[in-house]
Formats: sequence, C-alpha cells, structure tokens
Amino acid sequence: MIFAVLVSWISIVQAAELPQGFVYLDEAIPTLQIDIRYFSNHNFVGEPIDGYLQPKAILTRKAANALNNVQKELANFGLGLKVFDAYRPQQAVEHFIR
Repeated sequence: MIFAVLVSWISIVQAAELPQGFVYLDEAIPTLQIDIRYFSNHNFVGEPIDGYLQPKAILTRKAANALNNVQKELANFGLGLKVFDAYRPQQAVEHFIR
C-alpha cells in the first residue's frame, strides 16, 4: 500500500491552509515520528531539495486516518511508524533530474 501522496502545489506548503481533504501528519497523528530529510542535507543528494520549504508531511485525511490506525496497532507492541517523505513538490522532481 502506498501512503505517500504527491502534492505539487508549492503554495500549499507555504500557506498554513491546505486544500480540503489534506492534513499535516504531525497534527493528525501526534505520536508519529517525522523526518523529512529532503528538507535537510541528510539525504542521497547531500543538500536540501528544491521545493521543500518546511519539514512537513502532508497526506490526504483518508491516508492519515489509515496510518493512524496502523500507529495505534503498533503501539500495542511498543512500536510506531516513522515517515521520511510524503508530498513531493514538482521542484523536487526537477532537482532530482538535474
């Protein structure tokens, strides 16, 4: 199952308001660990990737709810999820190609 949603609207990331049906994962699942490495130097390119203006993970509410269910299930075993990437701005794709 793919949990990542590709969102190419940079204005979404810049603005606090998301399109209807989308959520910030850290707000939807407070116990989720998030490590958006494309925002930092700690990734396969070795530098921040174009388009990542904030270290935020954005998903549809439906996908976030599904992840929350998994997170709750894993908590029973002392485990949890860690997300490294969610949205993928178009500028990031172009950066990877360069």
